[in-house]
Amino acid sequence: MTNRIALIVFMLLALLLAACGGSPGGTPNATLEPATMIEQAISGMRAQTTFDLLVDRTGADYFIFTDLGALRLDRAEGQYIAPDQLGIRVKVGTGQLALEADVFAQGTQQFVRAIFTANRWLPETLVNGFDAAQVLSAEDNGFSRALRSLQNLTLVGEESLEDGTEVYHLAAEADGPQLSALVVNLITMEGPVGLNLYLRRDNLLPARFVATQIATADDPAGPTVWTIDVFDYGAAARYSPPTIEATAEVTAESTP
Repeated sequence: MTNRIALIVFMLLALLLAACGGSPGGTPNATLEPATMIEQAISGMRAQTTFDLLVDRTGADYFIFTDLGALRLDRAEGQYIAPDQLGIRVKVGTGQLALEADVFAQGTQQFVRAIFTANRWLPETLVNGFDAAQVLSAEDNGFSRALRSLQNLTLVGEESLEDGTEVYHLAAEADGPQLSALVVNLITMEGPVGLNLYLRRDNLLPARFVATQIATADDPAGPTVWTIDVFDYGAAARYSPPTIEATAEVTAESTP
């Protein structure tokens, strides 16, 4: 009788562990290979109509070269609207001076509104080589190219971001120019890059990329690190092409 009771208890414990997903401690889901996660992430991204992104830089300065001269890029926040539009607000600087500019891109055409345009929308190129149509629509560019170029891809584990989003944490190595396709050359990375990628556990859509430019590691400010958060998939579009008028301010976003 004692042996029978012990056997029943053992079987019940085994069933409970199976129902809870295996051993405790948040171990990774062994049925998902990292390469499979990446392909599902690409497929999921390409099905999206909109998403928001926040690009934040720490460490060594990064400069974009414009018709206005070299500007330090610190931060960018906005929304992608399929198939070929991106509206963002960028924080740039020169020396100790920092300023913000609104940028709307449709394909390769860019419009800028900032203090240096008298707060009016003007057709200006702030980021050379940027093409919003390549973000998701092209198989050989944008997210698809960047994610498929990753090397030594490994699954680190299951984690939660600071906002509670449950994610799979993957680590990889990347070639800078290949990874630059992630934001279609909004940022141009050189040399080897260390990447930490966080995919949502509910649908495998990207939630965060953290890219460290290894070539800048000796900078006194530390290496250039880009944190790119992706969120609000499928939200209503907030931007539309600005109308260029000589005397009227026209916004691409409902709220500046």
